[in-house]
Amino acid sequence: MNNGNETLGLSVISTTPEAHQTSINVNKGIEIVFSGDINRSTLNNSIIVFEDYDGVYDGITSLKSSEKFNIVKGTLSYADRVLKFTPKQPLNVDTRYIVVLNNTITDITGNRLLNKYIFAFNTEITKSYKKAEIIFPTFGLITNTIPE
Repeated sequence: MNNGNETLGLSVISTTPEAHQTSINVNKGIEIVFSGDINRSTLNNSIIVFEDYDGVYDGITSLKSSEKFNIVKGTLSYADRVLKFTPKQPLNVDTRYIVVLNNTITDITGNRLLNKYIFAFNTEITKSYKKAEIIFPTFGLITNTIPE
């Protein structure tokens, strides 16, 4: 649990999806990689994911009109400096999502995320489906007879 951020503070190293990325699969979650080990108790209410269903997002100030955005419900998990947000339902197609990390997040030595961290991405235009698997009939046997 080495934390090399004592002088620099806590920062976000990378996100998946990346900022401004498009054509994101609607079944994917969101991952944020931090520069230090996070104090898990500071993760409560630390991330908000907005769905921009009207396409009106043009910066942080536009988020103050919360009636123009849906908040995406989901679950958080954290391990090895990676925070994962898994939406409860697949994301909507052809939609912009805005992710806001509050600067209340701290690392294990008490260094706070320097600023709110905000990024946006767009989902794919056509929905991706999981790979289909034939589970019946067994062994791929197909006949012309009707089962009784």
